[in-house]
Order: sequence, then C-alpha cells, then structure tokens
Amino acid sequence: MLAEQVATLDLLSNGRFDFGVGRGYRQPEFSGFCIPIEEATERFDETMAFLRKAWAAGDRFSHHGKRWHFDNIIIEPRPVQQPHPPLWMGPAASSRSGVRRRRAINLLLDQIAPVDLIIERVAAYRAGARAAGSAATAPDMIGAARALQIVKTEAERQQAYALQDEGAEGHRRLGARARRRALPEHRLACRSQPRQRRVGVAGDARRRSLRGLKKLEAGGVDYVLLVDPTGSKEALRTFAEEIMPAFPDAPASAVRRRQPPMSQ
Repeated sequence: MLAEQVATLDLLSNGRFDFGVGRGYRQPEFSGFCIPIEEATERFDETMAFLRKAWAAGDRFSHHGKRWHFDNIIIEPRPVQQPHPPLWMGPAASSRSGVRRRRAINLLLDQIAPVDLIIERVAAYRAGARAAGSAATAPDMIGAARALQIVKTEAERQQAYALQDEGAEGHRRLGARARRRALPEHRLACRSQPRQRRVGVAGDARRRSLRGLKKLEAGGVDYVLLVDPTGSKEALRTFAEEIMPAFPDAPASAVRRRQPPMSQ
C-alpha cells in the first residue's frame, strides 16, 4: 500500500513528489505498537529494500525477508520518476553510523537548530562518508528547513516574535509528550530561538537573509525548505524578488553529479 501511495502521488504531481522516510526514534511510539525499538533499523532497511524493488519491478515479483513475505504481487501505478521519487531522511533517523548503509537517501536537517549546528552536522556526515572510503556513500543532497518571516512594520515584527515564542513552546510540549524528555540539543535550540529574534525587517531583510543563506551554502547545504507560519504570499514574493537572484548557480549536489567519478 505504501509503495502504491507514493507512486500515485508521484503520478498525480507529474514527477514532483519527494518522499520523506525515517526509522523512528521515540520509545513511547514503539512501546505503543508493541515493537522493540532495537528492531527499528532492520525493519527500516527491509522496508526500503522492498520499496525500491516494488518501484523498479515492471511486472509481478516476490519478496521474502525477515519480517515480510509477498508472493507474485504487482505494484501499480509505476512512479513517474525513475527509479523512484527522491528519498529524504532526517538526522535522527540517519545516524552517523548509518551513512555507509543508506545510499541514495538525501538528508533533511531541521528548522530549529542554529546555523552553526546545521553546518556541524553536514560536516559530520561528509566525514562519515570519507571514513567509509567513498564520497558516493554521502547523502546525494542536503537540505535544511528555515523559517521565512519578513515584516515591514513594528506591529508585524511583534507578531512574528509571538509566533516564534509560540512555536518554540509547542516544540517543547511536543518533545515532552512524545519522548517524555527533551534531547539536550533540542532543548537548547528551542530555548535560544525566541531570544535570537531572527525576523527579517524591511530594509535589512535581504542583508540578514543573504548572510544566513550564504553561510548555509558555504557549509554544504544544497537546498533550503522555507517555512512561513503566516502563509504570506507577500513574504514569498519579497524573497523571490530580492533574495533568490543572489543564488543563480546550481546547488553543489547537482555539480557533483555532473562531475566524472574519481578513480580509486
């Protein structure tokens, strides 16, 4: 069902669907389904192996693994993107030790972590790839989510501050409910976010945004997922007209794919 749902979304969007995957990391969720969390990695690996097989199969096929068995099944429709839609995984699901195993899965870093922490994580994943002996084991693309809040008046600035504080508190409540405790990095990031007051204001929005985005680009981030809590079309238009033109080049991941492989 999952393989067909992904393929259907890819078909409906004419090849514009990206698929986020994860093995899970919250103990209460595993306990609620009566599944030992120690089995998370092997279940995830077998699931991904099956999905890839299902999307690539042009006809009926069988799968016999440790957890799941299927005989003479067919997955319809076929995805538009071949061999399958791009796969994205968050840092909690793609540990440093798992880089070697999880090839062809892109890395998406969170919205909460400060820019410096994002860059540290990118460096850690690249270092893990080098330790594995080949750059091919690194995530093909690395993305990071960032808040998009561009304001023009003092009233809008104060509203943006309130949204930041509300969002940080919501993350704290969610973390406490889901994990029964907050991870140190998560707690630190949430508490520091409201004090930083990172809100673009008319006149300095372009300068601030460019500085942060250029730093992420230099740190190895290929794509940025913008998250605007207000859903403002005007903010998106301002970003497109004043900030996007400063990034005319293809992302580093596209350049890497065009380069011939290095000889061993």
